[in-house]
Amino acid sequence: MKKRLVFIESSDIGVKYSGQAARALGFEPLFLCDLRHYQADPRAQLSEFEVIDCPTANIDDLGRRLQSYTDIAAITSFADIRMRIAYETARRLGVQSIDPTVCALKDKSTVQGLVPEFSPSTIAFTLDKVPSAEISALFQRAGSLIIKPVDSAGALGLMAISSQNELTQLREQPTLKELPSELLRGRWIAQSFVSGELISVEGFVSGGRARILGVSRRKKVGATESGSTFPADHTLSAGERERAIAGVLALIERSRYLRGYFHIEFIVDGRDCTLIDANIGRIGGGAVAEQIALAYGHDPVDVFKHVLLTSLFPERLNECGGLYARPVKELEETFAILYGLEKGGSLHRVRLPQPLTTFHTQVLGEGAKVSPMGRDDWSWIGIICGRTADSVRVASEIEIITDEGAFKPYY
Repeated sequence: MKKRLVFIESSDIGVKYSGQAARALGFEPLFLCDLRHYQADPRAQLSEFEVIDCPTANIDDLGRRLQSYTDIAAITSFADIRMRIAYETARRLGVQSIDPTVCALKDKSTVQGLVPEFSPSTIAFTLDKVPSAEISALFQRAGSLIIKPVDSAGALGLMAISSQNELTQLREQPTLKELPSELLRGRWIAQSFVSGELISVEGFVSGGRARILGVSRRKKVGATESGSTFPADHTLSAGERERAIAGVLALIERSRYLRGYFHIEFIVDGRDCTLIDANIGRIGGGAVAEQIALAYGHDPVDVFKHVLLTSLFPERLNECGGLYARPVKELEETFAILYGLEKGGSLHRVRLPQPLTTFHTQVLGEGAKVSPMGRDDWSWIGIICGRTADSVRVASEIEIITDEGAFKPYY
């Protein structure tokens, strides 16, 4: 009888690949998901696997739902905000999970404390006890601030503060009215704003040793990620790349992170390289896994198999030998486009070109109310991933049909 591999929630592209990877490794996948938050392709893909439809923010509730299962091999998550919950649920049930170091590194202030020389100036606080004088002093030194929850992803809750008035009225910021209660109750940080280009270093750690798979260069519309080039190592100066990798290695060594993937974000400006988000314990979101697979010449399922073995079953890693044998300089460039609507709207359908020469995941479905690109990473209608020329061509041929007419993808 197959043992179950439990996934708590999923990334937008991760349902199919993680479920198929689990089966390829001899497990039966079980997803615990709040299905209200899934539409279009991810929702359809979940129907191919066993799913428990439930809220997933409460460890006690998850433990009760899973306690009758005696065949669980491990519990994990590809959703950043559920990784700590996955680990704690597994610990209570006495089954395997991700490296416990991941839980501490979900706290952005902990990361800053480990690698201060690579981090922006940071103040940690809670919303019911805001250290106004300290944050005001940081604002005076920096000129502008980023304020965000320590345990969020996809720009959820992020506020850019550029005036003293915004800082004084922090509790009245519109962003706070849209957040789930667990984020409002949790810890927050204020960081000096760093300008420059957004990159991320992709890779994994096995036995405490890091393997760098390449650098992604990221494109944004406001707070919404809208594009990612991988590998983009050639677009960095030697000094920028060396400093980013030095920051990655310092964080891994000082945190004693032993096993799992990472997707560590930096801002580079030609003179410096600043770590702004650790994203330890998971492969990157968006289409990063598809991009890595394409660049290295593999099926995305093979990449997800490697992710699962690296983070959960390292004793079986020899089953994925040779996956990343090619050097970065020989990889073919890929481009992911995470698209939406410039002004938002009500989605009727998405018309795709045929034949489709790229990966495509439709995230929002018919009738969805689409927020304008720029608010956060929940503005995506779909994700295109392919070799750069193919992705750009497919994006130019897609039509988004809304209540106000047909539009091209905005990214």
